[in-house]
Amino acid sequence: MGVIFLETNSSQPEFDKPFSDYEHQLTKLKRRGIYFPDSEKTNVLSLIKQHGYYQLINGYADAFEISNQSHEKSYANGTEFNDVFAQFYFDRTLGNLLFRYLLNVEENFTNLLSYEVAKKFGVNNYYGSDLLNQFPSVMSYLDMRRYTNSNTSSLTKLHNLSLNCQKDPTKWYRENCNHIPPWILLMNAELGITINYFKILPFDIKKEIISNLIPPVLQYEQYEEYECSRRSRRSGRDYSELDIQSGYSHLFVNGLNLMREFRNCIAHNNRLYKFRSKFTVSSLIRNIPRSTTIYSTEEYYNGIGKNDLFSLLIWIIICQPNKAINLLFIDSLHSTLESFKEADPSNSFFVGSELPGDYYNRLKEYINDIR
Repeated sequence: MGVIFLETNSSQPEFDKPFSDYEHQLTKLKRRGIYFPDSEKTNVLSLIKQHGYYQLINGYADAFEISNQSHEKSYANGTEFNDVFAQFYFDRTLGNLLFRYLLNVEENFTNLLSYEVAKKFGVNNYYGSDLLNQFPSVMSYLDMRRYTNSNTSSLTKLHNLSLNCQKDPTKWYRENCNHIPPWILLMNAELGITINYFKILPFDIKKEIISNLIPPVLQYEQYEEYECSRRSRRSGRDYSELDIQSGYSHLFVNGLNLMREFRNCIAHNNRLYKFRSKFTVSSLIRNIPRSTTIYSTEEYYNGIGKNDLFSLLIWIIICQPNKAINLLFIDSLHSTLESFKEADPSNSFFVGSELPGDYYNRLKEYINDIR
């Protein structure tokens, strides 16, 4: 067979973002107004190689951006590369702090869920027709007949995971034991699947899980009393217990999903301090414990404490096991953020995050309100 030559157009395509070598990237920085001395060129180049031009400049230089008549971005006079890198460094440092607490909440939630499911539905993961099932007379805890919710896709995913997962400990249990209990299987499940599984559980199991994760002042009985009174006043009629239960589950699931999205943002090294989740935390977490100082109604409707960084901090506090850990959390947070203030005299990091200036006092009072 002969060699096939493809016809090519002599004109070069005009891509919006063509390849740009490192030298060109450094030249572009200076042309746009981001200064660094020649003595720092090697260090700047090293940071761009490590983190990428897009991550550093497009992600964190917008605080210094100014408008001009050209289509190219430009930055305010006096903007230094170190100013931009500081925003990046602050964001990653804050993310590392929050990530530890988010993983702890996730672990606690997963363990509580596994415990309640095993207590209620047993430990057999296999369906009756599964070849590995040594106890076909024992209904699986993943059997769809145990769940009244029609959206059972999470059961299918968890069942497939138990049969096909190639990671330990699930793989080891499948190859060496006669079943895979929930506390093992869910260690290899994505958090999104675990949350969707929680959503279809009977309410009595949900209630038990939630009661062990959040403080008493926000548990179902207090929520029920508050919501029945509020809904009756607004509509003049009573609501069913099913409505109240559904609202309570929704409040909790939204909080978990907000945490999941922030966790994924951090895990993928995306910009944290300006991140907004598509899930919102209900203002009931303020109203039920009557925490009047955490945020105002006007602030909430402007997004403060709704789906922003501040809402994440509040939800982390809600899901901590005790007051001592909460105080340790906000003290660590405060120490970290205060160090940012010293290195960021323009306060651009705080302006971008929209954290209330008195966030520490608000969070501390909120801890006292719920604990």
